[in-house]
Amino acid sequence: MQHMDNFAALSVAALLAFALAAIGIALTIPWLRAFGAVADENDRTMHEGRIPKGGGAPLLIAAFVAIVILGSPLDPVLITCLASLAALSLINDRHSVPFPIRLLAHFAAASAIALSLPGDVNALQGTVPYWIDRAVIVIALAWMMNLYNFMDGINGIAGVETIAISVGYLAIVGSAPSGSAHSPLAAAAIGATAGFLIWNLRPVARVFLGDAGSVPLGLLMGVLMLDLAVRGYWAAALILPATFVADASLTLLQRMAAGEKFWQAHKSHHYQRAAQRLGAHLPVVGMVTCANGVLIVLALWSLAAPWLALAGAIATVALLFWAQDQAGRFRSSDSGP
Repeated sequence: MQHMDNFAALSVAALLAFALAAIGIALTIPWLRAFGAVADENDRTMHEGRIPKGGGAPLLIAAFVAIVILGSPLDPVLITCLASLAALSLINDRHSVPFPIRLLAHFAAASAIALSLPGDVNALQGTVPYWIDRAVIVIALAWMMNLYNFMDGINGIAGVETIAISVGYLAIVGSAPSGSAHSPLAAAAIGATAGFLIWNLRPVARVFLGDAGSVPLGLLMGVLMLDLAVRGYWAAALILPATFVADASLTLLQRMAAGEKFWQAHKSHHYQRAAQRLGAHLPVVGMVTCANGVLIVLALWSLAAPWLALAGAIATVALLFWAQDQAGRFRSSDSGP
């Protein structure tokens, strides 16, 4: 009965956040354009025309408001970090903030989260000294913020990733007797993100997340995976975000090896190359969604067989990359010389 009550409460949080986000973003789009938070088309972008960006701000507000209305507790450190990052990132969406300042803010937020954990809570289950465990947490959270920002390059991809990770998280912690303090926020994130996708998951988006959405969402998803790790579900924490982590990490290493300015915008991510070959965003998002569905199943399996599930996740991501490459080739061959 308690699980049913929890499910009902989380469902209400998701539905309320969905309605608030869908309406709030619709009302915010004209303001973002007037504010000057607009993504202009250039040789490094994947869109045409001038699209308002910063839709992640009302998305987060909708999630917070839904939780407050339902009376669910909020982690003050996490909420402060999310709100601060969203505010700084919204400024960056309007006026470019130097990368070192943004990176410092990312590490500051990650450090605040890591230091707020009880001393006896360890992401690596006590296998390393305390300071190494905390350093790993800080680096992992800072990387999640940045890779989410890197991967938010075509319509809908960051949104479907957020929903997939959050659904997987809730499926895993839902069976725990004590549940999780982060469950309401995860449910609200699902609903608010779905409300955002109404305006973004289109051939021509009406609004983008912007840094105001991708950076704090990256932190939130990282915190959810951290919660799984400290519970001992380390394999699930690696599996659920695998499509984003693999593409972003491999691309970063390739760009660094080539001596490129890896912090600058570009179009060399695996998903971006696939979208260029296909000439559309939505088929690539569909492939990622299918892969994420498999990863959710593997994450649940990892509770019983972590190493086998992790191997399955590696194979799934490899198959995703192969499918994206093949889809582009098929389209090229069908189009004639």
